[in-house]
Amino acid sequence: VSTQSTGSPIQGMAGQAVKINPLAVPRGKNYSCELCGRVAVTMCQFCRATYYCSHDHRTLDWDGIHEKICGAISVIRGPAGDKVGSDEERAARENELHDFRMALIEAAKNEAMRYLARGDFELAIPGALQALRHSAQVFGSGRLELIPHYLLLAEANMGLDRHKQAEEYLSLANWAVVKTPDVGLDVRSQLHRNFGKLYASQGRHEEALQQLAHDVYYSSLMVGPEHIDTCAGYYSMGNVFYSLQANEACFGFYALVVDIWKAFLKSENCKEELTEPKREEGIEVLSRILEKRASYLGQEHLDVAEVHLTLGLLHEICAERLAAKEQLTLAVDLYERNLGPNHETTIAAKEARARALDMSPTS
Repeated sequence: VSTQSTGSPIQGMAGQAVKINPLAVPRGKNYSCELCGRVAVTMCQFCRATYYCSHDHRTLDWDGIHEKICGAISVIRGPAGDKVGSDEERAARENELHDFRMALIEAAKNEAMRYLARGDFELAIPGALQALRHSAQVFGSGRLELIPHYLLLAEANMGLDRHKQAEEYLSLANWAVVKTPDVGLDVRSQLHRNFGKLYASQGRHEEALQQLAHDVYYSSLMVGPEHIDTCAGYYSMGNVFYSLQANEACFGFYALVVDIWKAFLKSENCKEELTEPKREEGIEVLSRILEKRASYLGQEHLDVAEVHLTLGLLHEICAERLAAKEQLTLAVDLYERNLGPNHETTIAAKEARARALDMSPTS
């Protein structure tokens, strides 16, 4: 089930606001804003089933998720009373709505994850809210299936320094875990990771490290200690030590992250395993490490070349020719200065750069 029609005329257009006529609102009916719950004054001009308190919230929701799910929303929230009659028709309608909701949940979750990985925290919230809202309708409140969406909202709010809201979502996720003892390792890992990030942002460094250690433990049980999913925990631990100015520990964790990503990008199955959110996360994490290494160690340091190489390999795998060429050229230059032109590491970097140059110019 697609959440939006191919070639839809609404694509890329937020449209004009349609004001809600108070006289047309049925008695006892209140329309609330899709993002904040306040009284709505406008609606989406296309689906006419989504309401907003302001232009800003309408635009944010459109850019964050609504453009991609407007068609599905019109089906899910549209009138159905006179369109179905028999029990069979009603059952068919319910099955159709269920399929639309499940497709919408997946699309909204993926979009929120993509924005989170890019650090666009504000734009991540609309998709995460939609995923949470429709999951609650499908599975019921407080269910295990809602936890990933609580975690997305917690992470987005942390990125916006809204610590109170983040803690509320984490508490809801934690309560769902407490009620479900057999919850998966991936959920436990993500929950501890987000608590660790929250405590780190509040300056509670010891508690943050304890939570992140649990994150790494559960992730290691699930995918192994040298998997890119696990190294997200190492990166967060490195950030805590960076805040504490414990540079040896900090850059030790960053080195582990770079090594894991480099090994992954050289593995046979990396193209199949590298999702778009994971690609965004890799670029964000490696770019941050590059900045900190260059600042602390100097632009000419060999460890800086390692990050350039890893970023270049990531762009190469994603067929991003210009970005790959830029990063790999920087890596080659640094390797030649530090190791010489005939060193095996320099030669390997030159071969990677040659592959990037051979890619299609349109990449």
